[in-house]
Formats: sequence, structure tokens, C-alpha cells
Amino acid sequence: MNEPRFIEMSVDAWCVFTKAIAWSNEAGTDGLIKRRYLALLHPQGEQPRANSEIADLGLWHATVDGYQFVDWNKKAYQGGLGQELAAVVQEQKDKNKVRQQKWRDGQKDNKDNSPVTRDVTGNVTRDVGQDRTRQAFDEGSTQNMKEEPSLKIIRDFPDCASEDCNGKLNQRAVNAGRDVCEDCAWKLGVAS
Repeated sequence: MNEPRFIEMSVDAWCVFTKAIAWSNEAGTDGLIKRRYLALLHPQGEQPRANSEIADLGLWHATVDGYQFVDWNKKAYQGGLGQELAAVVQEQKDKNKVRQQKWRDGQKDNKDNSPVTRDVTGNVTRDVGQDRTRQAFDEGSTQNMKEEPSLKIIRDFPDCASEDCNGKLNQRAVNAGRDVCEDCAWKLGVAS
């Protein structure tokens, strides 16, 4: 896209040119843009000057009913636009569909015969949001926090005792083994 022929384009021609390439690829027209679609290629409708500018640059030529890009599927380094033909794209989609279906069928076969479960995460969303809403703390429940010898569960986080500090120790700091206010570095009185 940094070729001199592209850099010299006006903004309107660039808009029409790039949208025409995208539209043609999506529609599978191999670079043929029918006149009735030209208005879709620019926010302000059809741009006759931009269309002429693209033709003058040798990127497309006028047809009976619109424009045809020149060298649509010729490699970009050879001076073409480097686009795939619609038939090639469709062939690749068909191959991918067959390959994906084979894989899915193989997964069904493996699932039926294999004693190994594929679900390694379990129900990870079951406990989401419990700590954020403090539901586990307010109800006095520790259902989401397994008591482990190395972790201290604190229901009332201590306030910092230093003057002019509103810091609090949080559960993450306790789990990490800290007992110092993260705001002012004052040592908090947390029972072990």
C-alpha cells in the first residue's frame, strides 16, 4: 500500500479504491464492480472524479456496466492487486469445511471411547463475583475460600493505625504473607 501509485491518490479515490476491493472480495466478483454498487463505495455516494482517477492510474478500466480491476489476482510484488479469485477462496472454504468436519467426527469418536475427560477446568464460573460483592464475608460463609493452613481468612480488614492514612490491609496482601499497609508501609497488628 506504500507504492507511489497509491500514495498519489486523492482521499476520495483511496476511499473508493479500498472499499471496492473489500466489497468485491466479499461479494466474490473477482474485481468487477457494477455501476449500481458504486454509490456504496463512498460515504457521499458515487464519486465520478475518483472513479476516473482510479482508471487513470491503471487500476481498473470501465466496462459496459461498471468497472473491472486490472490484474486482480496478479501478485502485488508483480504490480497486481494480489487478490484471490473467488473460485480459489470457495475451494479453500470447502476444504476447510471437510477438514473441520473430520476433526469434529474424530472428537466424537474419541469422546465415546476415551476414559479421559476433556473438561480440565470444571465449572470455573460457578464462584465468580462472590468476593467482589463481599457476599462470602457478609454471610459469614467461606464456601468460596477453602481453609488452608498457610492462608489467614480475615473478615474485618484492619485499618492502618498511622496518622493521615486511610489504608486497609486486603485479603490478597494477607495471602501473600504481608502485614504492612500498602499505602504508607505502617506495620499492622494482624494476629497470625
